[in-house]
Amino acid sequence: MLERLLGMRRGDTFATVLDRNRGMGPGFDILRIALAVLIMIGHAKWISGSQSLGTQMPAMIDHALAPANGVVQGWTGWTRPIKLALVPAFFALSGFLVTGSALRTQRVSTFLAHRGLRIFPALIVEVLLSAFVLGALLTTLPLDAYFEHPMMHRYLLNMIGEVSFRLPGVFETNQATPMVNANLWTLPAELGCYLIITALMLTRILYNKYLVLAGAVIATIVLATLHFLYGISNASMYYQVHVIVYYFILGMVFFHWREHIPTKPLLAIPVAVAAYLLLMSDSFIYLAAPLLTWLTLWIGMIGVPRIKLLASGDYSYGVYLYGFPISQALIATVPSFYGHSMLFILATLALTCLFAAFSWHVVEKNVLQLKRLLPVRWFPLSPAVRA
Repeated sequence: MLERLLGMRRGDTFATVLDRNRGMGPGFDILRIALAVLIMIGHAKWISGSQSLGTQMPAMIDHALAPANGVVQGWTGWTRPIKLALVPAFFALSGFLVTGSALRTQRVSTFLAHRGLRIFPALIVEVLLSAFVLGALLTTLPLDAYFEHPMMHRYLLNMIGEVSFRLPGVFETNQATPMVNANLWTLPAELGCYLIITALMLTRILYNKYLVLAGAVIATIVLATLHFLYGISNASMYYQVHVIVYYFILGMVFFHWREHIPTKPLLAIPVAVAAYLLLMSDSFIYLAAPLLTWLTLWIGMIGVPRIKLLASGDYSYGVYLYGFPISQALIATVPSFYGHSMLFILATLALTCLFAAFSWHVVEKNVLQLKRLLPVRWFPLSPAVRA
C-alpha cells in the first residue's frame, strides 16, 4: 500500500525504479530544485538579518573557501543537521547522475564536453551579468575606477572556476557580507569531482564497481581517521570541500550498486532519524554520509505528480547561480527589507525564479542542444541517466 502511494513496487531497487522511468528518478528534478530553493532561503534569512555572522567571515571573504570556514551563529540547535545536509545532498545526487553520464559515454572527451556544456555557459552569463550590469549599477566607485580595478578582473576569473567573491565598491554596506555570490564556493569542488571521474575513466577503474567501492572504503577510512585525530571535517557554515567531494564519491558508489539498493519506504524513517542524530555532532560525519546519501536518492525515487511548470525545464542550476546575488542586490537597493525575512524571501524567490527561467530557456537549453553533435558510446546494460 505504502509503495503504491509513493509510486514504487514491492521489491523495488534503485535500478528497477530507474528502468521504469527511462533512467531518471521520477523525483530527481523536483529534488534538485527543492535543494536549490532551500539553500537560497537559508542565505536570504542570513542576508536579511535572521542569522548572525561570526567573527571569522569578514576577514576571509576574498578566499575561495570562505563560506566553508566562516561561522554562522544561527547554524546551531535542532535545524543544524538539516542545513548541513543540503549541499552534501546536492553532491551525492550529482555523483549518482554524473557517474551514469560517464558510463553512458565511455569517452573522456565526450564526457568532459557534456560537463562543460552543462556548467560553463550559464556560469559565464551569470558572472558577466554580475560584473557588468549588477556591479556597474551598484558600485560606489566611479565607473572608470570600477572597471579598471584588479578586484573586477579577478572576479571575471569565476568564469573558468577561479573563485573570487567581491566586486569593487559593491555591497560594502550590506550588513551580512559584501560577497556577490557565495554559492560559487562549490565550483572548485564540482570541477574537482569531474577530474576524479576523468581519472577513473582513463584508468578504467570507473567501469569496475568493486574497485569503485574499494576506493570509497579506503577514502572513508583515511578521512575518518584524519578527522578523529585532527578534526579536519568539522562543520561551521558549510562542510569543507573534501567532505562534499566525499559525498559525490558515495553517489558514484550508489549508482554502481543500484541493483542491490532497496527502496523500501519503511527504511526511510529510521534512516532519516539516524542521519539527523548523527549530523548533530561533528564526530559522526562519516557515519551519517551513507545514510544521507541513501535518503537523498530515495526521495528522488518517489513517484511525484507531474507539475507542468517545473517539467518545462531544469531550473535548479539557475536558482543556485542567481539566488545569492539577487538577495544581495535586493537588500542593497531596498534596505527596509532588513529584519523582515519573510517578505524578503518571497521577493528574492520571485526574482530568482525569473532569472532561473531566463538561464534555462535562453542559455542552458539552447547550449545543451550541442550535445547531439558529440559522439556517444553507450555502455551496455546501463540505463540512460540524464544529468
